[in-house]
Amino acid sequence: MKRSGITSRWQSRNFIPFAFASTVDHMVAASLGEWTAPKLVSALRGQRVAEDYRIVLKYDGKGSQGFAWWQVTDASTGEVLLSGIEDASLTDPVSVPASQSLANRLARTLVGTRGVINTIETLHALDAPSLGNGCILRAIKAGDRSDEAGMADARNCLEQTLAIAPNDAGAKAELAIVLLAKDPIEAPTDASDRAYRLAADAVKLSPFSDRSKYALMTSQFRSGQMQAAIQTGYAAMALNPNNSDIAARLGLYLFTAGRWEEGTGLAVRSAWMDQNSASDGLLTRALDAYRLGRFEDALALSKQLKISGDYVAHAVQAAAAGQLGRTDDARLALASLGAGRADFDVAFRKNMSARYFAPEMTDLLEIGVMKATPQKS
Repeated sequence: MKRSGITSRWQSRNFIPFAFASTVDHMVAASLGEWTAPKLVSALRGQRVAEDYRIVLKYDGKGSQGFAWWQVTDASTGEVLLSGIEDASLTDPVSVPASQSLANRLARTLVGTRGVINTIETLHALDAPSLGNGCILRAIKAGDRSDEAGMADARNCLEQTLAIAPNDAGAKAELAIVLLAKDPIEAPTDASDRAYRLAADAVKLSPFSDRSKYALMTSQFRSGQMQAAIQTGYAAMALNPNNSDIAARLGLYLFTAGRWEEGTGLAVRSAWMDQNSASDGLLTRALDAYRLGRFEDALALSKQLKISGDYVAHAVQAAAAGQLGRTDDARLALASLGAGRADFDVAFRKNMSARYFAPEMTDLLEIGVMKATPQKS
């Protein structure tokens, strides 16, 4: 049995997780970050001083049989903030060496978008709101919860950040994501155009930022540039293959374009990387189950979605329930789709087209939705 450990210090401000590399005897950590002038950091963060974190990793075992123990402490006080264990025997659905699979999971657990350090920083940002990185963390949290008030607060915070630091790539990217989340897909406003410009600027300012490319991918897709969005998505994955949000969103776009297996594969990988990741991957899996005639699975998956404002999520739930003859499960989803109106069939196809869905998938969903729709006598 071999044991190894390494202690690292991570600066929380503008931290961008990139990758962990490991062997049995040695583990190292690597990151890509952005330099920000100390005075500017101080202005954006208010009275709170940026913290350092110390990460301790220890590996016990041989080959794939073993575990990695981790601990995150406050570098200034030595206080243990969180600790945990990763099982080395769990394998990535993508064919990678066991050591790389373990290292990738450690990277996501410790420094991922919803990892330990960002979770701690988010709690600080919620407790004592600040501009800059605090805005970005609160925006991500609000987006995860579909919290409209939180999104509005985050937008205001990001706007203030850019008024102070107009070339803050992170704030530009996150503001683009927030604007697109609020702008109606069926009737886009100038907000979508502004989001595209913000995302493009963010990529120019920070070409190695996966979040900036995620924002650009989303903006491109919303503007109808499907192939460009897919290319940008794959470029973002190349920068950070451990970002489950990118895999989930790109998977949904690929599925939407009719690249079923490719899109579903990324959705499955996203779920493996992060069970609490964005709902895009779950929606893709529900759509694929429906496409394959697995209506029970499609209905069960769609019920797990936060579908309050998602047209496609309502569509797949109503369609799956219609195929199964379960009118109670379809009722709320049908109401949200506007079923029962005289022009519903035309409106349904128009709404799916606005989301660039392949006609074949729209046809399949329409059959189920119509079965679920009560027929007038």
